Amino acid sequence: MRILRLDGSRKRRVYETEFGNWWIQEWPTGRCRAWWEGPKGEQEELGDFPTLEAAYEAIEADFGRRVQVEEDDLDPPF
Repeated sequence: MRILRLDGSRKRRVYETEFGNWWIQEWPTGRCRAWWEGPKGEQEELGDFPTLEAAYEAIEADFGRRVQVEEDDLDPPF
């Protein structure tokens, strides 16, 4: 799912699981923000990143931590 926002940024859901959703918001400058939203509405910021690739790497690491899998076993979402 991708959403174009009024500030020119794009919001996209990277992973959707029973453990929650991982999101990235990307601005035209290339800067990105990543976060996790839990199934009960909780939210955790993963940080601001200079590139989309860095944001994906942070999400992969967080995903692996939450679902207890090795990062090497993850397929990149992009």
